[in-house]
Amino acid sequence: MGYRWSFTQKRFVKTGALSLATIPANASIILNGDEQKTHTPILIRNLTPGNYEIVLQKDGYLNWQKTLAIESEKTAFAINVTLFKNSQPMAIQNLSTLARLPDHSLLPSRFKQFSVFHDKKLDTIVVINNGTQSRVTQLNGNRAVWRQVPIALLFAYSPHEVWQFNPKDQRNTLITRLLEEIKIVIPIPKQESLLLILNDRVRAIELDKRDRQNSWDLAQFDKIKNAVLSEDSKTLFIEGSRDGKEGVWSLELY
Repeated sequence: MGYRWSFTQKRFVKTGALSLATIPANASIILNGDEQKTHTPILIRNLTPGNYEIVLQKDGYLNWQKTLAIESEKTAFAINVTLFKNSQPMAIQNLSTLARLPDHSLLPSRFKQFSVFHDKKLDTIVVINNGTQSRVTQLNGNRAVWRQVPIALLFAYSPHEVWQFNPKDQRNTLITRLLEEIKIVIPIPKQESLLLILNDRVRAIELDKRDRQNSWDLAQFDKIKNAVLSEDSKTLFIEGSRDGKEGVWSLELY
């Protein structure tokens, strides 16, 4: 960190920094309308304190945009930004099976510390600490899915809401609330984004709620029946109908 002249404050001020990284890398950076000579990943030093409008863009991908505050002697981070491909679904041969969430009251937990239940009477997701047999939290929703890495997060959802439970700090966060029906929620491993499978489209939404919460409609369908993520998480397979044709499609994500 150093000092720079602030034209607004008319004095030298201690500077801050901005750390940026994207998946995939090598994205162009625009700060307050000025395109930078560098690309992601990067640590940009000696920024005068204030709000910075950041645009990250890459050919063939959808833009990411957010305004973040830079403070003196501090670093602002946006280091797990997913840039989604601007691509179209490709029709493929029917898959023999597509993964579906289980439709029963006991939901599988991949973490020995917790059990996850659907309380049918209250129509909520209940998280139990297996060690103490105590109720940790209760979230609106009737389905739930874990994201394992980089940190464990549980996502509970109903047809119109998605909630996040963080076991580390035991906090619940509302991720989104929609008028449209949410059919399936798919966390993307190692990334700070979710895939929302709606009746007629695939939508990606980021978990970072600072400033604006970016979301992108990735593909449009007549109707979606089901969807499953590939093992490497780079492709989504969608079962449904598109342009009047029934079948299975693949969609490259990033």
